[in-house]
Amino acid sequence: ALGAMVVYDITKRVSFDHVSRWVEELRVHADDSAVIMLVGNKADLAANQRAVPTEDAVELAETQRLFFAEVSALSGGNVDDAFFRLLEDIFSRVVVSRKALESDGG
Repeated sequence: ALGAMVVYDITKRVSFDHVSRWVEELRVHADDSAVIMLVGNKADLAANQRAVPTEDAVELAETQRLFFAEVSALSGGNVDDAFFRLLEDIFSRVVVSRKALESDGG
């Protein structure tokens, strides 16, 4: 895989508590250069049901070298932006890899 999204529910702390294990499994099975994005879903419920502070997710994303976004699958809020951000980084890594291969004569 060139990229993956690890999605947790911002209203359920237990889902966030599994993120590190899921990222570890991804890193074992995915390509070393795979782009991984941490995605907090249900942002539409953030005002009154948030169980995972954004700061906790940002800190984990920085520690694990992940992109981070919060989205609402229900309203569609930020979903497109999250996918485009992931795809842009995948594309830029593919272009860099191809240029490196071409410069090595491959």
